[in-house]
Amino acid sequence: MPKLPRGRGLKLSKPDLIRIAFLVIALIGVIMLTGPCARSVSNFVTGFDNKNKAARKPGTVDVPKQQHYEQLKPGMSEEEIKAAIERSKAQSAGSGSAAH
Repeated sequence: MPKLPRGRGLKLSKPDLIRIAFLVIALIGVIMLTGPCARSVSNFVTGFDNKNKAARKPGTVDVPKQQHYEQLKPGMSEEEIKAAIERSKAQSAGSGSAAH
């Protein structure tokens, strides 16, 4: 029966040991900083909820007015397009919300 090869232990060079040490230190740092960082991000995100509570009450927000759009369809002649544009301009001027 053949003999099984026996290991001589784990042989690591100095650069390998340094890399392992830095990796362990980095992992410990990440684990330690996770809690405070998570709390800071949570406070930052939830901090937006406390502002402008009055704006969320009913009646304090203006409802935008309904807009009407003229549809330009394929195959329209130049006159039809110009007429649709003029109707749109007239309607927006009449409602007081003309966009320039």
